[in-house]
Amino acid sequence: MVNFYLLAACVVLGCFAVVEAPGSGDSSSTSYLKLIWVDWSARKSPLYRARPTMTYSPGIQTTKRRRPTTKIASTTMAVTNRSFGASNGTMSPPYAMRSSRLALLKCLGICLVLKVSCFQPTVASSLLLSPRGVSFIRHVSSLMATAQESNAEAIPQVQVVDCMPGSLPADLKNTYYLLRHGQSTANVAGIISSDRSSLAYSDKHGLTDIGYDQGNESAAQLLKLLKENAAAGEKVVFISSPFARARQTASACLDGLAERQDMMQQLGLELSTDIVLNAGLMERYFGRLDNEPIYTYAYVWPLDSFNVTHTAFGVESVAAVCTRLQQVVQDLEAEYEDSHIVWVSHADVLQIAQLYGAGAENIGSFSSYRFGNGEVRLMARTANSLPEPSPLPPPERGTKV
Repeated sequence: MVNFYLLAACVVLGCFAVVEAPGSGDSSSTSYLKLIWVDWSARKSPLYRARPTMTYSPGIQTTKRRRPTTKIASTTMAVTNRSFGASNGTMSPPYAMRSSRLALLKCLGICLVLKVSCFQPTVASSLLLSPRGVSFIRHVSSLMATAQESNAEAIPQVQVVDCMPGSLPADLKNTYYLLRHGQSTANVAGIISSDRSSLAYSDKHGLTDIGYDQGNESAAQLLKLLKENAAAGEKVVFISSPFARARQTASACLDGLAERQDMMQQLGLELSTDIVLNAGLMERYFGRLDNEPIYTYAYVWPLDSFNVTHTAFGVESVAAVCTRLQQVVQDLEAEYEDSHIVWVSHADVLQIAQLYGAGAENIGSFSSYRFGNGEVRLMARTANSLPEPSPLPPPERGTKV
């Protein structure tokens, strides 16, 4: 009976170790062993408690021209381009890579314990019930709790606001471009994909092959806009939502720019191959409508046009999206000057951004200014510069919300 409970405990621990892993790094067993040994031996060290910035550079061959660097706050990581019909960047924050490596190693250890439990139950009991075994189990629990806390801190919660933020300054130091992600697996499935707790910094709902091509071809649109608005010597920077479909589109667009190097050289622009992840560009959260068919967008958009602070169905309000976009602009204006900043984000966020940036009278009517997959637009500063609106179709019946 004791062996049965030990076996069940190992299985449960193994499941939690897999489920709680928020991302994945390289698959080198040497790295796993080194990391777990350092973590186990230094867990009481002041350096460990301080959690210094980590630099992650996996030694895996890339499938494309380069390994772009991705910045998250003050942390820098080299991105591994994995085959996806074509290359696409897959990135995780440092805590995600660290906790997932540990989780995978714990799974290996648990599998070993399971094997010993089946064939050497006495040895297994001695291992688990020994002081070292108890200490290890406590350590595993502590690390899992730490990973959960890190996730909560890294992914901001949806704000509830009761009014619109102030307008953007008229004299911005930088020029902004809006690039919607290419076709994603969620687009193909026809579902709303907005849950930041499962999508931010993960690989879920990434690009399809068509989506990668759209991101690659968006480079031509961007170059056309840069030719009209940029001057020689100015810098081009990519700022992306941490959702997979946006990150991978940014990487695909950089691939497209690399294939058009002659044009970039003619323009005399300085291209940063860093992709900076900014949580302020995450998809608008759709509450109870998340994972529902995409036609349920039409349950929310008509309400947006009448009330920019509504949160029906638990959605993030238009005013809340504008509030975080205002913060994004303020942060970028403080960091860059005379730069051309490409926001790689999602349809609702970019449509709200273009009306907010243009000072439109009713930002809640953003749904009439749809972005296509892989489409690039200049964030113009006047309402006269907006494209012609497209009428919003009526909602369909039949979805339980």
